[in-house]
Formats: sequence, structure tokens, C-alpha cells
Amino acid sequence: GGGGDNTDNGGKWGNGGGGGDDNTDTRSPPPPRPPSPPAPSPPAAVPTEYEHTPGRFPPALDESQIAAVVEGLSSSSSSSSPAAWRDRGSPQYRAWKWLTDDVETSSVYERPAGGREHRAAQRYVLAVLYYSTGGGGGSTEEQAQAQTQAQPPRGWKKNEKWLSPANECGWEGLRCRQGEGDGDGGGGISAGVTRSGEGDGPVGAPSSLPPDITFMDLSSNGLKGRLPDEIWWLKHLEHLHLFDNALTGTLPDAVSDLVHLQTMYLDNNQLAGRLPVGIGKMGALEHLHLNKNKLSGPIPNSIGLLSNLVDLRLSSNALTGEFPVEFIELSKLSVLMMDDNSVEGTLPREFSLLTSLTVLRLHKNSLFGPVPDLSLLSGLTQLHLDGNALSGSLPAAVGPPSLRELILSKNELTGMIPVAMGDLTDLEDLRLGSNEFGGPIPSSLGSLASLRTLLLERNGFSGTIPSDVGRLPLLEMLHLNQNRLGGRVPDSFGDARALEELRVEGNGLTGAMPGGVCAREMTALTADCAGDQSEVECSCCTACF
Repeated sequence: GGGGDNTDNGGKWGNGGGGGDDNTDTRSPPPPRPPSPPAPSPPAAVPTEYEHTPGRFPPALDESQIAAVVEGLSSSSSSSSPAAWRDRGSPQYRAWKWLTDDVETSSVYERPAGGREHRAAQRYVLAVLYYSTGGGGGSTEEQAQAQTQAQPPRGWKKNEKWLSPANECGWEGLRCRQGEGDGDGGGGISAGVTRSGEGDGPVGAPSSLPPDITFMDLSSNGLKGRLPDEIWWLKHLEHLHLFDNALTGTLPDAVSDLVHLQTMYLDNNQLAGRLPVGIGKMGALEHLHLNKNKLSGPIPNSIGLLSNLVDLRLSSNALTGEFPVEFIELSKLSVLMMDDNSVEGTLPREFSLLTSLTVLRLHKNSLFGPVPDLSLLSGLTQLHLDGNALSGSLPAAVGPPSLRELILSKNELTGMIPVAMGDLTDLEDLRLGSNEFGGPIPSSLGSLASLRTLLLERNGFSGTIPSDVGRLPLLEMLHLNQNRLGGRVPDSFGDARALEELRVEGNGLTGAMPGGVCAREMTALTADCAGDQSEVECSCCTACF
């Protein structure tokens, strides 16, 4: 799942003033998703002599028992009525009809751990998920429309074994693990459903504990439609991966009942509504990816209770409200991405206490106030705060020596660039454009030997261009346009072999562009070289102003 890093065209004041499209966002991609934990092994195949065939055995549950299972689950659904399973057009009805056949054809009910009702409830929930999200080729209406248009209804991309008589622990994307405890009361799926307590477990299962679903990965699988509330009854889930689909609906408070959940990847869907207030109860959560959805409203303060959280991504939503100071309680937090929202407020000084933080991306919000001193965060590599309303001067040490990306453009920052910025020797990307900085560009920036991108456009920098900047061996992009710089472009830029973009228009520069610059082909080379009375002589420029 990505992190909401959209292409950012134009400067703070648009394209006026001769700057052109001078701040195209070549931001690095978000950190990769952590590798999924190894899924438990699929269940051993049931010997063929135990396989059911329709009508070979009497149903494992009669109609009244099946109805009790379905009603027990439906009555707690916040998005559907308790009688939804009686509506012929509903996913619940289709799941119920499937279940009435399933209890006659599947061997998993023979001597199920936790009782037959428990097993039926779990398989019913999975069937509701399947029919709700297009696994069966869409809703009843969509199937009818597909038949009218003589086209097969589109379903999931992968659905091997789904809704077959096989053990659901081996269905595509699902794995089970023997539950802890006795399977009831402690968050099992059968809460509110009567258990028969029959048997010592299915064939091949050494434990009498119910095989609850703990792992679900249906990512990038063509799921569409409303995510049914029934899924939150899978209370032993530890890993829920549904990213890169077209899921709609909301995240109800029932989500917070998944107290065993460690990873929840729901990014790149169309989920809407607010984050559940009780999210702080999910104490086992380590990775929470909800970016690229349509979530709105404030971030609940209870998020500060997620003491095991390592990776939080809320980018590219419509979140509002105050920036939660409770973030500072997340001592294990390594990645915080909340860019491209409308969150307001100031950044707390206590951010410096989050010593595990490596990535902080809060750009494109409505944050204000000063930039905090984060120099004590020894592992911080990315600090993206651009596109806010941050003000004041920069602290002497903005970040630690480990910092590789410092992006503060499009704010209201003032003062001068701290000389100590030259101590950030791992820095590869420095963007301070579209602010209100002034004074000279410090020559200490010439010490940033790893620097590839330096964007200082649309400020009030004065003096001359430091010749040391032209000696940076890896520098590829340098934007100095729309400032108050004078003098000449230093000859050292002729030796900047990696340089592909150089923009210096909108200043008071004079003289000729160094011959070494003109001797090679560049993607963009712009200066005040238009007209007979031009200030800069540049026959090789790609654009003159």
C-alpha cells in the first residue's frame, strides 16, 4: 500500500513570475509494506472415506439450528437488519441458502471442535463476505444485469476452494490456528451462539480447540462492495489483508473487538466514515494501513493506547480535527504517514521522545506553528512537512545526521538556513522552496556530498550562489529561481556531471552561463536570457525569461 504522495505541480504562487512548472514532485515512494508473517500451514487433507456426498448423511444441523446461528450473527450487525438473511436479494440470504446445503455435504461438521454451530457460524460469515464483495459474481441485481448484457458477472480474481465442502482453513487466502482457551466467551466467533460441545475435533486435528480463522489475505483480488459487519465476528483474526480492492462501507465500532489483530491492511479501497472511537482497545496492533480511502472526521484520541503500534498510515483521506498529541505515547512507532488530509494544529515538541521514528510524513495538511527540533531522533530518515502553514525560523538542528529527506516547501517559514544544515551528510533530498527564507545560501550546503535534489526556489535568498554547491558530485536537480541572488553562475557548475536540471531565472544574475554547463544536454536549463538586453547569456538554455 502506498502513502498518498501525489504529484505536486507548480509553486506556492502558481506558475507566475517566470518560474514555469518548477516544483514537480519527485518525492520518494513510501516505505515498502513489511513482509507478511508466514501463514500457518493449510490443513491436512481429509481422507476420502470421510468426504461427504450430498444425501449420504443426515444434515449436521437442522433448519432451526441453522436459523439460530444466522439470526445470532445478523442481530448484532449494525449495517443490516436482523431479518436481512430472509431478503432474497441480500448476501446474507445467499449465504444462508449455501449453508443449508453445506451442512449436508461437508465433512467438517462430523466431530467439530467447538461444536457444529461454531463451525457453521464461521463458514456462514465467510459466505456473507464472499457474496457481499462480488465473490459470487456480484449482487443478485448485478448478476441479472450481466445476463441481460450477455456477459459473465465478474467475481474475485482468485477464489480457490471458497464455498466448497473443503475445510475453510484451506480456502484461498485463509489459514486457521487452533484457538486458545475453550473457544467461547473469550472472543470466539460463536459468542451468542449455542455450542453443542460435541466431539474431540475434526479428522486430523490433535486438539479439541476450534480452528478459528487467524489469517486472511484477499488483497488485490477484485473485492468490491460493502464490507459486511459479519467479518468482525472473526475475533481470533491476527492478520487482515484486504488492500488494493474496491471495498466500500465504514469501519464500525465492532472493529475494536479484534483484540488479537496485529496487522490490518485496508489501504487503497473506498472506505468512508470515521475511525472507530474504540480503536485503542486493539492493543496487539502493530501495523495499521488505512491510507488511500475516504475516511473523514477526527483521529480518535484513543489511538495513543496502541502501545505496540509500529507502522501507522492514514494518508490520502479526508481526516480533519486537531493533530492528536496522543501520538507521543506511541513509543514503538517507526512510520507515521498522515499526509494529504486536512488535520490542523501544531506539532508537539515531545515528538523528540519518539526515538523509534524513522519516517514522518505529514505534508499537505493544515498544520501551523514552528518546526520542532527532531535532532534526537537518531534513526529518522524522512521528514516531509511541506504544504502546511508552518511558520517561524528553523531550529539550529532540524534533524539527526541520519536524515536523508527533508522537505519543508510550501509553508510560511522565515529566517535563514541554519549553517548546521551542512552537518546532515546523509541528506539526499532538501526542499525549502516557496517559503519566506532570506539571507545568503550557506556555503556549508556544499558539504552535502549525498545530495541529489536541492530546491530553494521562490524565497528571498540574496548574495551569490556558493561555488561549493556546484561541486556536489551527485546533484541532479537545483532550483534557485525567483530569489534575489546576484553575481554569476559559478564556473564550478561546469563540472557538475550529474546535474540534469538547473533553474536560475527570476534573480539578478549576470554574465554568461559556464561553458561546461552548455557542453552537455540537460533536461531543463532556465535563466533570464530573453531579449536583446538579457542579463544572462545562455544560448544553450531550454527556456529563457
